[in-house]
Amino acid sequence: MDNTSREQAELLLQQRQTAREQREFAIADALRSQIEELGFLVVDASDGPELQEKPPYALTDIKAGFADYAADAQVAVTVIVDGWAADSVMFANAVLEHEPASVHLLLIDVSGDVDVALVLEQLASQSDRITVVHLAGDPGWADAHAAAALACCAPLYGIADMSSLISGPAVSVCAAALIDEFTLAAIGWRGANVDQGDAWRTVVAVDAGDCDVLMSYLMVMRTQDARDVPAHPKARFYRNADIEWCLRIRERHFQKCGTAARMLVLGDALPVTQGRHHGYHDSDEQMRERESRKTYDRILAAFRGRAELLGR
Repeated sequence: MDNTSREQAELLLQQRQTAREQREFAIADALRSQIEELGFLVVDASDGPELQEKPPYALTDIKAGFADYAADAQVAVTVIVDGWAADSVMFANAVLEHEPASVHLLLIDVSGDVDVALVLEQLASQSDRITVVHLAGDPGWADAHAAAALACCAPLYGIADMSSLISGPAVSVCAAALIDEFTLAAIGWRGANVDQGDAWRTVVAVDAGDCDVLMSYLMVMRTQDARDVPAHPKARFYRNADIEWCLRIRERHFQKCGTAARMLVLGDALPVTQGRHHGYHDSDEQMRERESRKTYDRILAAFRGRAELLGR
């Protein structure tokens, strides 16, 4: 990109900011279009809008929402990709190999890495069972899932991490069990019970059977539930956000029906093993602990002591 184009774009960016401050939004939108014609995107950052070179693929503003996807599927599985292209390829290929055509895969790219994005684009070009969305800016975990659920055309909404190594029809097994049992709100690979004896400060893993909460390594719920009861919008990081989401779903079911919703963990009955969980081991430690604590503090404030939601 030549310097003249960037200088012109920076001047237009300043004019756009002035127009927005004066609430001249039509002018601001026209200036954004002119900036894009020069080969740049306007990206909102914490200290104000910035210019970003326009990549060779479309970027989606999460506020505008996603295009509808998975129209012919029974279950759509969402994976948030924050790097590690090779792991994304391995997970996607495992889904295509082991799951039936009724399972669709949505890869939400939040990496900001052009090389990763191009690998995902290549995956999508090879199969109509894969949809890729590249998000602009830095959306949180909950916001990404909320947008994905709203655009999902499949009746079931799945969540997975690319560290979950699928060697058989794990997603479709979960989907079939959920459809056959109307009392189930969600079903997955790993789950836990709230430790009521520890004043809800911890959870204890459940190997198989009914559980209080499921983990986002691999889980399936009804799409309408994912829309009606989204993950908490302040959950920017996955850790503890899946626990909070399950408790929010339990709360809604209890309010509607007067009984606790069931959640089921299948554990080793599913053909899944654990690979390197980049989202935990390779994330920024300070960010990870800060966001995880914020989420668990919300859990304690909203749910501690409400045993009626657990159904046991």
